[in-house]
Formats: sequence, structure tokens, C-alpha cells
Amino acid sequence: MSVLSNQMVLDLQTWPNNRGFEHADSWWQFVRTQELNTQLDMLFGMALVDGSTRERLLRGDPDLLRQAGLPDDVQDWMVALPGESLEEFAESLSTVLFTGALHAYECDL
Repeated sequence: MSVLSNQMVLDLQTWPNNRGFEHADSWWQFVRTQELNTQLDMLFGMALVDGSTRERLLRGDPDLLRQAGLPDDVQDWMVALPGESLEEFAESLSTVLFTGALHAYECDL
């Protein structure tokens, strides 16, 4: 008996003529259907392998955060997080999520 999986597979490598990620809308639609922690994991995963996504995340690009389907209040406090590198940004995010310091960013999860 086979078991079907509800997982999206993503090929981030650029193919000749920039055709490697032509179904980005399907990917982001899948990301938006996930719970917040999974959305953040997927967003950071993209940032790890794609420099453009990494730079947009570190800049707090509202279009990227909106595209990931993050709630407005989460978008607001993510823009305020410090971090010059993805590692520093992730540490700031972890501190906020794991210590319950969301009140500092006027956000409740």
C-alpha cells in the first residue's frame, strides 16, 4: 500500500534560460497553507539557498513577507528584528519566539 504525501518539492537551481523556478506561484501558495512555524522554516530554507531571498528577508522586504503569507503582526515585528546576517537574524527570531518576547514588538501569537 502506498501513502500519499502532502509535501511540495522545490527546485531552486537555475536552469538554462532562467526556467528553473517557473512555478513559484505554486510554491508560495503551498507555503501560505502551512502553520506559522512551517512558513518561517520554509522562508528561512529559501533564504539559505537563494541569495536574493536572503537579502530580501534581511531587508524586511514587505512583499516577500506578504508572499509567504505571514500574518500582518508577524510581518511588522519581523521587519523590526535586528540582524546583519541570516544567522544573526535567525538568532533574533529564535529569541523572540522562544522567550515569549513578542510583547516587545507589540505582537501576540
